[in-house]
Amino acid sequence: PGEYIGEEVVPLFEEATGATVVMENFDSNEQMYIKVANGESYDLLIPSDYMIQRLKDENLLQELPLLLPPGCRVLALAGSHCRKRVADLLPGAVIAPPVRAELPLDDAEEILQLARAEKITAVVAVGGGVVGDLAGFAASMYMRGIDFYNIPTTLLSQVDAAIGGKTGVNYNGYKNVLGVIRQPQFTYICPQVLESLPARDFLSGAAELLKTFII
Repeated sequence: PGEYIGEEVVPLFEEATGATVVMENFDSNEQMYIKVANGESYDLLIPSDYMIQRLKDENLLQELPLLLPPGCRVLALAGSHCRKRVADLLPGAVIAPPVRAELPLDDAEEILQLARAEKITAVVAVGGGVVGDLAGFAASMYMRGIDFYNIPTTLLSQVDAAIGGKTGVNYNGYKNVLGVIRQPQFTYICPQVLESLPARDFLSGAAELLKTFII
């Protein structure tokens, strides 16, 4: 344990999130199994050095189809930078309309209507915190909750929005006033996708890390 994420990081993660972390070797992945304070649990998958080396010349989302259960009817919400790639990797998936940064309730209603029409059984989010928030909220509302899989691709979402099961949308001018705590089936964090992140977005995530450290 600790081959990819140093053991010295674990206490900081536990203090920041209120989680208990157990690190295990799991096939070609370093798997962190997280048990959060409210008793729910989910897997946080982080690629091992072996997996990163194998995929270094390919799109790092290549493993996505292998992580999902076979036969599920997927509704995918994706950031603008990876919508085409997600559609190519999940040819049977329904690709939701682009997510608006304002996260209005209207967007959640549109997702729920699409899920009902397409008989969706799982929601996948690939993108930043806004994408994950909306996808998690919609998955928790539809049919009293269906499977939700989160693949954050920005630093801010990897260190904050995708950790702890926070979901929500804005309503009537208030930020995140509607939402639930809903743990995903797993969160897949691949730091290598950050290599293509614009500098401004990377610094935004770094600032959040610094704020957590100071607090």
